[in-house]
Amino acid sequence: MGLFLAYIPIQVAVFERMIALFKLKANAGFFIYICDALGYMGSVSLLLYKEFFMKDMSWSRVLMHFSYLLTLTCAVLLLLIVLFFNRKIGSRNPAVNNGKKLQPLN
Repeated sequence: MGLFLAYIPIQVAVFERMIALFKLKANAGFFIYICDALGYMGSVSLLLYKEFFMKDMSWSRVLMHFSYLLTLTCAVLLLLIVLFFNRKIGSRNPAVNNGKKLQPLN
């Protein structure tokens, strides 16, 4: 339950911003479904990997190692997403790139 509540808000925020940024006619539900499917595939892959390549290791150690790997991977990917959106939004607004403050619309 804790993992589910952690990744759903991030997925919704990222996908909604992607849809708005690229002006797609879409909703976040489809993208979340694709990510869920990949997550389920990852769970099955972890089960198969443990059974064929880590037979002598306990489940708690396997889950701990993969949790560390997943944490680092997700942190790097989240940083890349932040950089991507900042760069993409900054390229649309030349005032941001020049270091000037945005002027209010009258």
